Amino acid sequence: MANGFRPGSFDICANWTAEGFVTHPEWATTDNRWNRSGNIVLRVMRLLQQELD
Repeated sequence: MANGFRPGSFDICANWTAEGFVTHPEWATTDNRWNRSGNIVLRVMRLLQQELD
């Protein structure tokens, strides 16, 4: 179990996934919006690893 992961579902409800923004469109206009600067792939991998740890 980790934040944003739901048992029996193959999506991740987090502000670094498209599924999260479909479920929570209000994130696009709040502090939860995605920061597009830097190495996006590296950031996502680090976030995923942090959640799994």
